[in-house]
Amino acid sequence: MTMISDLLNIGNDIRSVVHSLESRSSFDRIHLADLLEHIGQVLKDTGIKISLGQHPGNHRQMELLSEELYFKLAFVVGEVKAHNISKRLMQTQRIELLKSELSSGFGAFEHALLEEAATNFIDTSRFLRMN
Repeated sequence: MTMISDLLNIGNDIRSVVHSLESRSSFDRIHLADLLEHIGQVLKDTGIKISLGQHPGNHRQMELLSEELYFKLAFVVGEVKAHNISKRLMQTQRIELLKSELSSGFGAFEHALLEEAATNFIDTSRFLRMN
C-alpha cells in the first residue's frame, strides 16, 4: 500500500503546486494538463487490471511519463521541484515494489486509494485547462 499512498501524495503535491502557480503560457498549461490526464488514466487502467487479477504492465509507460513530467514541470515550477516530483513518481513504479505490494493483497481499500490518486491527476488536469 506504500506505493499507492505515494501516488496519492504525489498527486496532491502536484495539485498544490499547480494551484499556487501564477499565470503561465496556455501552451505550457495545456501540455502539462494533457500529461497529468494521461498519468491519471494509466493509474485508472492499472487499478482495473489489478482488480481483474491481471498484471498491470504499465512500468515502461509510467517511466516515460515521469520523464516527460519532469520536463513539463521544470518550466512551471523549476528544475529542482520538478526533479523531486518526477523521481518520486518513477520510484513508485519499480517492478519489485509493485509485485511486493500486489502479493500482500489488493482489495477494495487499495483500489479506492489508487482511484483517488488517479482522480487527483485528472482533476489537476481539468484545473489547468479551466484557468
